[in-house]
Amino acid sequence: MIGQTRQALFAYRVTGHEIVRPGGTGALETESGEPDAVPDLAQLTLTTCHPEYSARERWVVPPVLVQAEPGGPQ
Repeated sequence: MIGQTRQALFAYRVTGHEIVRPGGTGALETESGEPDAVPDLAQLTLTTCHPEYSARERWVVPPVLVQAEPGGPQ
């Protein structure tokens, strides 16, 4: 998965996924579980409805940063 901002190009690797209840916020917490903890891993959290167009569950995908290169759009 590739992401780009004005400052850099980022490459992420998807390492898994999980399906959670709508109120489940555990995937959004830091590794330590402490709300003010500083993460030691660059990571995104992608979420979407599951099943498609349903509010029954959430599909959570946590890609991990594997590469970052300075430079924006050419």
